[in-house]
Amino acid sequence: MEKRNYYLDNLRVIACVLIVGVHVSAYNLEDRAIGSFPFLITNAYDCLAIIGVPLFVMISGALLLQDSYKITFRKLFRHKIPRLVIAYFFWLTFFNVINCYQEGYGYSWDSIKHNIILNTLLGNGIYHLWFIPMIIGIYLLIPFLKKIASDELLCRYFLILYFVISIFMPTLLKFDFRFKTIVLSLYERIPFSMVIGYTGYFILGHYLHTYVGRIKRSWLIVIAIVGFLAYQASHLTCYFISVQKEELSTILNDPLTVPDCLAAIAIFLLVKQLWNTRSFCSRIAKYSFGIYLIHPFFLMVAGWIGLDTLFLPAVISIPIVVIELFGLSLLVIFLLSKIPVLNKTIF
Repeated sequence: MEKRNYYLDNLRVIACVLIVGVHVSAYNLEDRAIGSFPFLITNAYDCLAIIGVPLFVMISGALLLQDSYKITFRKLFRHKIPRLVIAYFFWLTFFNVINCYQEGYGYSWDSIKHNIILNTLLGNGIYHLWFIPMIIGIYLLIPFLKKIASDELLCRYFLILYFVISIFMPTLLKFDFRFKTIVLSLYERIPFSMVIGYTGYFILGHYLHTYVGRIKRSWLIVIAIVGFLAYQASHLTCYFISVQKEELSTILNDPLTVPDCLAAIAIFLLVKQLWNTRSFCSRIAKYSFGIYLIHPFFLMVAGWIGLDTLFLPAVISIPIVVIELFGLSLLVIFLLSKIPVLNKTIF
């Protein structure tokens, strides 16, 4: 029997906590006075938490692209993708129903038709469900991606292209520099579509999982320092540009930038090397997708009752709200998982 990689379970929970954190920290970010200490702290949490997005994609790639995982067209189109589609439309409908109540639209037939049915079919509504269509798009490419992933040299070549085209260039083009217009024009004329988006993170997760072995402790320290500095570069750049422009800037608070990419790689490798043991996190990892799906509901409830991140200093209130939302979401998903039909369809 193949040894279970507990670090992927532990990493999945870390990523899930970060995803909850990015929505909690962003919830009141614009309510903080720009340049103030609470703004600095909230922005720091927000820039840290966004790293959960690439981590989730990397974990999926590590699991689904390994040689031992056999994927057939039947399995892909009768199980994996349909389950994601069902979950997507169920939760989109769920949150659009809540939005009808929250906005005071009522539940007349016209309201249901326009604000629930039409919005759901158009994909309008809650902010966090964009992730599901994105991952479905990657799943459709799995038969091709497994061919790339099976060859270490080809995998490395793809990742180099991806980093230059989809990470480095978009990061560079966020800033003004001499001859930017010429560089941008050349960049936009070449069809880079195959290596743009999150597909590279999917392959990156497989590469780090499969082709990177044991790392010396001295190199782990270097990796930790690089990851920390990359994160600092992200949040301090966002902070100082916000202060300079006197308006919120999220210029490097983006998974498809160099700092977030380096920080995600660092977290992935550190957890792989240092925490590949069974833990509480590895026991609850199977509920992480459900937690991701439902947690905005509890964030709404927290806002309705005034339990936002403004009731205490940001450095304390944000972790408290994240823990509360994560715990409540875990409890509800755990209870729902006991219902036979639901546990195989909506999360």
